[in-house]
Amino acid sequence: MSDFLYHYTTISNLALILKNRTLRLNPLNQMDDLQETKNKDIQNFGQFVYVSSWTDKEEEIIPMWKMYTTPQLGVRIGLPKNPFQIVDNETKGFRDPTEKEIRASQNKDTKGIFPIIQMEDMLQNQCIISNSGLSQQLAQIKYSPDMSELEPQILSLDGNSGDLKILLSKLGNIKNEYWSFQQEWRYIVRVLPLSIVRSLQNYAAEMICFTQSIITGQAKQPFPYIDLHLSFQALEQMQIILAPDMPEGNKILVESLVEKYNPKMQNNIFPSQLIGLIK
Repeated sequence: MSDFLYHYTTISNLALILKNRTLRLNPLNQMDDLQETKNKDIQNFGQFVYVSSWTDKEEEIIPMWKMYTTPQLGVRIGLPKNPFQIVDNETKGFRDPTEKEIRASQNKDTKGIFPIIQMEDMLQNQCIISNSGLSQQLAQIKYSPDMSELEPQILSLDGNSGDLKILLSKLGNIKNEYWSFQQEWRYIVRVLPLSIVRSLQNYAAEMICFTQSIITGQAKQPFPYIDLHLSFQALEQMQIILAPDMPEGNKILVESLVEKYNPKMQNNIFPSQLIGLIK
């Protein structure tokens, strides 16, 4: 299995990734699979699940070129899995994780101790992000014909405490088997717009208030999108495949972007293997 994942996108989005050194996650209700936000409970929970879609298929996928870019204006980006920076507690900024920290983040007993999202953002925007630790975002998509999985129940009552639970973990990682050609992996961040302070004081009351706001349509997502900081090490390993029918002028644009914002990966720009085979 490849240690890289691949993302089909436009030259414009590539420019933003390189300039800002971030990867953008968008709400699930903005994705092209309309079934993904459906569930047996309340239908607008998808706005609180943020995703970025990738594939582990090393060979180029013709439908992906057609669906998410064009043969003239597109690129396929390759990056190592879990390519993110972590919060630097000393500077309150971000830094590349060490190899030891990356290995530790993949250990189920130490996950979450290397946050990639600042606590200040959660406090300021009154939200809780449960999977904010390095290596907690990546999920391989399961493809299923089972409607109980495709449209799950995500509200439940704890049998012991009687607390209401919202299982956002059931959204964003299962798709209809019609989409299996994508061999998709995703970076997923799930956000509950709950005040951390009020939740610590009275979690049950805060959850009931939130659920009522969902039902009435008053609940608002704390972020229109989430940008995760990419590590310098991951960016230096980035691979770019140019679209199959890309004109020379667009090739120059891509090369110029890489030379300006990510010069250490200049030798990792490759032509498509589909040149002359599709249009």
